[in-house]
Amino acid sequence: MVAHYKKVKTLYIPVEALVLASTGSEWENSAFSYVWQDNIKIIAAQLMSEILVNDTASNTDGVAHCIVELSRNGKHGQDGAFLLNGQFHVWNGVIALGGGLRKLTQIVYPADYGMDFDEGDSTHMHLFMETTSVASISLYAEGIIHYVER
Repeated sequence: MVAHYKKVKTLYIPVEALVLASTGSEWENSAFSYVWQDNIKIIAAQLMSEILVNDTASNTDGVAHCIVELSRNGKHGQDGAFLLNGQFHVWNGVIALGGGLRKLTQIVYPADYGMDFDEGDSTHMHLFMETTSVASISLYAEGIIHYVER
């Protein structure tokens, strides 16, 4: 049997940000959206997110819960989510002085498996953050999707 290999292509999801000035929560649906121009199969994906305490001068304590979601659906929390990166951090002023807290989540499908998208289908990245802190907190997220044409 002769193996058939397809060229792997990459879609880079640029850095998107969500900022909260202090205690609160916010969803940003479709912070990034992409409409596929061909029939494709996603074979791997990764999300990187980082929480950054913007106001280190306050030397404040805090809590942050963040979710970054890749989905077929234009609204968070619906059917079609295929990669979720969640973070929950509690920090004190000492950690806040250190800067950001990062997390990387990835999925790689076995050979001949993946997630099919037809031409015209879309992929969305949603951002969520809730925080309890007097400091301003930022959530930065970016991703990479590896795919082949079907």
